[in-house]
Amino acid sequence: DQIIGEYFDEFPDLTGDISVIGNTMEWTTKGLDTQIQLRPTDETLISLQYAYTDYQGTRLKRIFPFTEYRQLNVEIPRHNANLLLSHKFNHDWQASFVWYYLSDVNWRQGHDIRAHDRLDFRLAKNFHIGRNLLKAELIAHNLLNDYPEFHVSNLFETRVFLRIGLEFP
Repeated sequence: DQIIGEYFDEFPDLTGDISVIGNTMEWTTKGLDTQIQLRPTDETLISLQYAYTDYQGTRLKRIFPFTEYRQLNVEIPRHNANLLLSHKFNHDWQASFVWYYLSDVNWRQGHDIRAHDRLDFRLAKNFHIGRNLLKAELIAHNLLNDYPEFHVSNLFETRVFLRIGLEFP
């Protein structure tokens, strides 16, 4: 299918970038998206998600000083997966881990990003105060290695924070 896309080009007799909008892309997408959930006990959840994407096509990258096309097959990750393990403990405690995987990708307006893993953790405790519910959560994002997201200068580092919420009836 032909898709309306946009690209930016510089022309020597004009200042700045010129935006060109037209039927500049053509692609086909095929893939698989699946999910499996297991509940070994009433308190435990195991959830696995996986997506495979085969994305083929071209897009017009520039027309000046020469016409250049770019292959689209690397512009989205081919493999994307995550695994959630969650358990509710006695006395209103809950803990969960989430592991993520993303294969190599070259984001269209970003950079080449290598495949990477990420591991998040959450520990939560509910406190019942009369008819109200206070929830305290310790959340840690990216317990593994730092990695760039979308652009090489956007480094995703480990982040740990405390979140407190109060619910009223």
